[in-house]
Amino acid sequence: MGMTEIAGYFTRLSDSFQELGIENYFVDIGFSSDNYEKKYKRFDNGTTRRLRNAYAGFNSEINPAGRVLSLFRFGFHMTVLFLWALIHADVFLFVYGNTFFSRVPLLRSIDLKLMRLFRKIIIFVYVGSDSRPLYASFAVNFKNEDEIAALTSKQQKAIRMAEKYASYVLDNPASAHFHGKKYINFFRVGMPIDDFTGNPSETRDDSEAVVILHAPSKPELKGTDRIRDTVERLKQKGYPINYVELTGVPNRIIRENITQCDFIIDELYSDCLLAGFSTEAAQAGKPAVIGGYAGDFLRSVFGSEELPPSIYADPDQLEQAVESLISDRDKIREIGAKAKVYVSENWNSNAIAEKYIRIFRGDVPEDWYYDPYDCEYIFGCGAKKENIKKAVAQIIEKYGITALCIDDKPKLIKEYKKLIKR
Repeated sequence: MGMTEIAGYFTRLSDSFQELGIENYFVDIGFSSDNYEKKYKRFDNGTTRRLRNAYAGFNSEINPAGRVLSLFRFGFHMTVLFLWALIHADVFLFVYGNTFFSRVPLLRSIDLKLMRLFRKIIIFVYVGSDSRPLYASFAVNFKNEDEIAALTSKQQKAIRMAEKYASYVLDNPASAHFHGKKYINFFRVGMPIDDFTGNPSETRDDSEAVVILHAPSKPELKGTDRIRDTVERLKQKGYPINYVELTGVPNRIIRENITQCDFIIDELYSDCLLAGFSTEAAQAGKPAVIGGYAGDFLRSVFGSEELPPSIYADPDQLEQAVESLISDRDKIREIGAKAKVYVSENWNSNAIAEKYIRIFRGDVPEDWYYDPYDCEYIFGCGAKKENIKKAVAQIIEKYGITALCIDDKPKLIKEYKKLIKR
């Protein structure tokens, strides 16, 4: 599994595979997995250490010659790891579309071809920003139409290449515009959680100020400025609020604050109902307020009875959503309790690992799949509708609608045409 970590996903999945008797190896070429506690020994040897050091050297090296040398070292150590894995592993799980050689220009796709030749099971797990169109993402806030069009083309080609060799693909239906085949709905499998439960014995008096936690990894992406303004307006209305904002702190600190808060505000422009931070809050029985435009679409995909419990609201209705919780402590407790039950029953790590084992065996229920040609959601994540509309209009005006790389998706094309005419 690899080649990077995202919100503790593979760290927890690796532990659960181990508990279920499945030998597994998780390789994180960065260092983000170090932020998450692992029950069992990490897969770490001389090759993986040298690989991580070469990758870190490449990213930090300024001198062109030094970067070339670091890339050569990286390619060499990755080749050693790949040949070892080809012999020892039957299943390969990749996230962010990153395979053994996806970062090595002269070797790209060779690993995928060899894995297919040796009849390995190849699974790609997409988590949002790796598959979501750039013109429907935070990129519209700082990149011009030329950059977005060029990167969109590369993104679509990379996804189609991965899809060509993949045995299975997992993705979020709201962000998976570029797929050409049915894929497994990421949320049918779920986000593996650990045994964090907060402090069940700790109760808060209703007479105390409401504690709201916001912990953005990237404040500019999460809409933090507008979230701060929303909280300030509610304070001016007379609501007693203790607003806690954390950025750049270890996961341990975030969890300590989740235990002490009443509820969290995750982000302003999300295309999923429970992401990493919201899921951790749910584990502790704390509800999440999440802003986004995908509510109607997600309800159509899942059905209301299957939706993860949260307060999901249009960004322009964020204040009303937060106020509905502040003014009703029983509602806070009710939604928090439902969210806790949902994630503990559906997203505990062993349950997720067992779902993956079903996938390995080819036992995938039909209702786990989603057809990308059915998608009509166009607003992505991380940006206002107005900014997405402007970016799409500029791209179409300069390069034509084919630059959106969704010529094969008539429903999406129709929606984007309607958008720019508004």
